[in-house]
Amino acid sequence: IGKLTSEGSQYPTAISYGTPRPPDITPDVVLRAGIQYAPGFSPGDVNGDGYNDLLKFDPYYNQVLFLGGADVSGLVAKYYYTRSTFFRLNFGGRIGDVNGDGIDDICIGENGLYEHSPSGPAGYVYIYKGSKTPASVKEGSLEVTKNSSMDIAISPNPTNGKVNLHYSLPDSGVLTMEIFDILGQRIFNNSAREDQGSHSKELNIQNLARTSGIYIFHLTLKTGEKTVTKSVKVQLIK
Repeated sequence: IGKLTSEGSQYPTAISYGTPRPPDITPDVVLRAGIQYAPGFSPGDVNGDGYNDLLKFDPYYNQVLFLGGADVSGLVAKYYYTRSTFFRLNFGGRIGDVNGDGIDDICIGENGLYEHSPSGPAGYVYIYKGSKTPASVKEGSLEVTKNSSMDIAISPNPTNGKVNLHYSLPDSGVLTMEIFDILGQRIFNNSAREDQGSHSKELNIQNLARTSGIYIFHLTLKTGEKTVTKSVKVQLIK
């Protein structure tokens, strides 16, 4: 991982995949987050998909999570913010699975931005629980998921908050819509009876989601003994 040539105010970070041959200086993935180069580390596999993930300091206050996968996109999965501009959220470490659920967890901490003194507020160390999610990087498309049972399209994607949901239900029944962040924390849940056919709704997720990142819309249709589910990934850019 290292700094590439700057482009404007951006200093991309590159990842080169390991090989049994001598290392290649050509980057395989370029990550763009932050106004300058900063170090990163792997917290392990925090979403249980079998691939190690990456946390990178985003100067001057934040940490950014990138998910590993069979096809790494370089998109930011989640931002972690310090509670005050007095601090930098600029260090962390690999702590493994601290709650015994089989998934690695995240540990990041705050440093005083300008000074370390007894008069300053104490910095915190945060532990975030890793969690399996309805989707992972290797599953592919971020925009539309379709099958013969239920069709879903969400636009615009990426979005800055408002999205239009267009979906077609194969039968009438109870439709449950849930929204999860990339670590599996549910931020929205709503159930209602809906009729067979095409539907459109508008939803503003800006007030539901605390940070920019990838969010998973998970729809479940129950019609008697039959259950149909479908998930779609949406990238939010605040």
